Amino acid sequence: KDSIQNSFDLPAATIFDASRAVLEEEGLIKMADKQKGILKAQVEGANVTVTIKQVTRRTVSLKVKARNDVYVPKIDVAQAIYTQIVDRL
Repeated sequence: KDSIQNSFDLPAATIFDASRAVLEEEGLIKMADKQKGILKAQVEGANVTVTIKQVTRRTVSLKVKARNDVYVPKIDVAQAIYTQIVDRL
C-alpha cells in the first residue's frame, strides 16, 4: 500500500489549495494542475502525487500517494503529507 485516501464535503479548490500549501512547505512541487486536480512533488526523497476528484456534487476525494525513485511505497511520507493537508481543511 502506497496511498492514503478519504472523502470530504468541501470544495475541490479548497482541498487543492491546502494540498499545494503543504507540498510547497515540505518539498519541491514538480507539477500542479488545478483543472485536473493533480499535484506532483518531491518530498523526503519520495515522489508524491496528490489527486483530488469530484465524487458527487458535494463530495470530493483526496488521495495522497508516495513512492521512491525505484517505485517502493513510502506510506510514512504519504501519511505525513495527508495529515498535514487534513489539518488545514
